[in-house]
Amino acid sequence: MARKELKKGIERSKESSWSNLCRQVEEDPWGLPYRLVTKKLPGRRPIQGLTLPGRIESIVDTLFPADETIVWPVADASHGFHEISIEEIRQCARDIPTGKAPGPDGVPDMVVKRIAERRPEIFAQAFNQCLGEGIFPAIWKRADLVLLPKGNKPLDLPSSYRPICLLNTTGKLLERIIKVRLDMHLETFGGFSERQYGFRKGKSTIDAISHVMEVIDSKGSGPLYRRELGALLTLDVANAFNTARWCNISEGLIRKKVPEYLLTIIRSYMSDRSLVFGEDQHRSINRGVPQGSVIGPLLWNVMYDDLLRIDLGDNIPGHSSAELVTFADDVAVVVSGHNTELPEIAANRALEAVSSWMKRNGLTLAAHKTEAVVLTTKRGYQKPTFMVDGVPVVPKEKLRYLFFFFFFFFV
Repeated sequence: MARKELKKGIERSKESSWSNLCRQVEEDPWGLPYRLVTKKLPGRRPIQGLTLPGRIESIVDTLFPADETIVWPVADASHGFHEISIEEIRQCARDIPTGKAPGPDGVPDMVVKRIAERRPEIFAQAFNQCLGEGIFPAIWKRADLVLLPKGNKPLDLPSSYRPICLLNTTGKLLERIIKVRLDMHLETFGGFSERQYGFRKGKSTIDAISHVMEVIDSKGSGPLYRRELGALLTLDVANAFNTARWCNISEGLIRKKVPEYLLTIIRSYMSDRSLVFGEDQHRSINRGVPQGSVIGPLLWNVMYDDLLRIDLGDNIPGHSSAELVTFADDVAVVVSGHNTELPEIAANRALEAVSSWMKRNGLTLAAHKTEAVVLTTKRGYQKPTFMVDGVPVVPKEKLRYLFFFFFFFFV
């Protein structure tokens, strides 16, 4: 029943989706806003204020923080791999979307698709050499930077922009082949936590919202004396995709027992990357997953999967519980307990565990952006107070999670 009502709400929200397009940039950096802007880049109007002296450099410095340069272990030259086939090239080429802005080489995606269809052996030979040597060519790691404004936010603030990396289509074709192979391995190994709903085939924001609703429903139903006080907290990770540390992604790949040849070329993919912006200015990049890449979302999930497996503290079976649900970088904490004190304790333990994980992995919670709402059918309770890195979070009357509103009283 709740799922049926949810779908009705979604249909109503679609009527106003156009006015919310800019806000979607915050929620899905690889989604519709990205696809629209990359199709319309030629002839676009310059962003007011970006030409001021030092403005774009300051924005790039903030959005792309530096990290220590990693010297990866020397790869074992004897590692074997199944060579890329002609059909593999053709299949991955068919999946290349058309009409997108090209990367630094200016070669349209349709040209790469046609060559791959008619002369796939050219790509197969080159890509097999890349896999054999464990080298992702530097020319395919250079990106043209496009700054996409987020709604009507102040244009002098770096956080007001979503950076999009335009990459060469040939390199993205190799990324597709690596992604398909990595996906196959991960499925065999056990995949990701079922509580990660972002960047996964067959999963969506609807599923993430439904999961949260089902948890709250299960805790708040039944006889009145057995109903629990529930709460939902949403966490904001500052500049998440651009600050993911390559060493942590590599550690995630190792935990997943990724084959040596894939680990080696992905490490090469994450080395010596660069951006081109402004008047032919160049910047070296040594952390983050490129927003606009093919394999970036999958690498993010490899790293973030570890978050969903951390110990959230000592829950009391039948009395209190805490659970994490993620969609891409968005983190939701769902807690419950028989009185105000129990969910407050469970939530604060979970928040401390999440914060510690973020710090260990070079990520930062924007504590002041944390929001909370109490979800219960109980009539009498005291409003709990939650803490994120020393910042108190007082529950609100309603909370927007992804595109759905949760209200303080939920039936």
